[in-house]
Amino acid sequence: MKDGYPKSRRGLFKYDAIIFGSIEADFFNADELENTLEFVSQRGGGFLMLGGANSFAQGGYGGTSIEKILPVELPYQNGAAAAAPATFRDKYKLTLTPEGLRNPILQLSAAESENSGLWDELPDLEGYNPLGRAKPGATVLAVHPLSEPDNPKIIMANQRFGRGRSMVLATSSTWHWQMGMPHEDMSHERFWRQTLRWLALNSPRPLELALDKETYVPYEQATLNVEVRDSSFNYVEDANIKAIITTPSGKTVEVPFNWSSNGKVEYVGAYHPDETGLYRVEVLAHSANGDFLGRTESAFYVEESKAEFTRAQLQAGLLKRIAEISGGRYYHEQEAQNLADEISVMESSYSKLVERDLWDMPLIFLLAILLLSIEWYTRRSKGLS
Repeated sequence: MKDGYPKSRRGLFKYDAIIFGSIEADFFNADELENTLEFVSQRGGGFLMLGGANSFAQGGYGGTSIEKILPVELPYQNGAAAAAPATFRDKYKLTLTPEGLRNPILQLSAAESENSGLWDELPDLEGYNPLGRAKPGATVLAVHPLSEPDNPKIIMANQRFGRGRSMVLATSSTWHWQMGMPHEDMSHERFWRQTLRWLALNSPRPLELALDKETYVPYEQATLNVEVRDSSFNYVEDANIKAIITTPSGKTVEVPFNWSSNGKVEYVGAYHPDETGLYRVEVLAHSANGDFLGRTESAFYVEESKAEFTRAQLQAGLLKRIAEISGGRYYHEQEAQNLADEISVMESSYSKLVERDLWDMPLIFLLAILLLSIEWYTRRSKGLS
């Protein structure tokens, strides 16, 4: 920021994430701090405060808008933010909590046991800022090794705040991980890449497209939901939205949008794909007076249903629906004994009804005589006749 910290919401909201280092709260005016709070809660950006001599309570952030963002409380004494100095000579090994070991930010290896070992090999950190308790909903990721169950010395924690995310790292000495390890070790770089990705990756864009699914079957409805915001990230309620869908065969189709009826400020479009393959979606938004508001892209895939192979259990509801549509009737296996009695003959252009008296059929007559003869012979041979 060559011109200093942005003075307006519009200028600040151009960014995806903000990191405060060791800089005192008095450097900012009240409006800038309030804009930072709204940057996280309304714009959906990420915020990280690092440790240092002028961070947290030591930097005078107690009672400011920034304190509301933090996932931890600042220590208070006698109703005022404690000004206990940060420690700078205290060397310690960062201790990950069980939640921290499983958190994507702190994954130096995919295997949990190997990940724990890699963290144990990293050089000691030096110094930290005393913090208060974790706020409800926050996740404590790492602590000082001298922490106690009822008095944790939190070093790293994060949380969701409004539409955005916030994190604290109560030290400024992670550079030890870079300087104290062989040059080919990438643990320090990986940690910061993953931290910044967590802070910034989910920050919403002014124009956002959401599909209700990633994969559809042919002729199934694909629902497109679009949210539009202006440069201050306020919802735009009179935008003109146009989606252009490119089918797998290269044909383009324009999808109109309407207001959603579920109370949200969003626009909804529907499309029924008829080909299998990858569909690409481009969405353009303009204001009511024609100003360009933004562009975004997405994609979805269409393939034949595999439900028959992935859901082999009885689908009674589906079978009843098929029977109803086709004019039939659904029978459970426990009702199978009634099936023959309930089958009725239906005449159609493909059938011919013929009625015959069974006793007039020679074959049936001979069969009856044969059965009676066998019975008579059996009874006579046993002396019963």
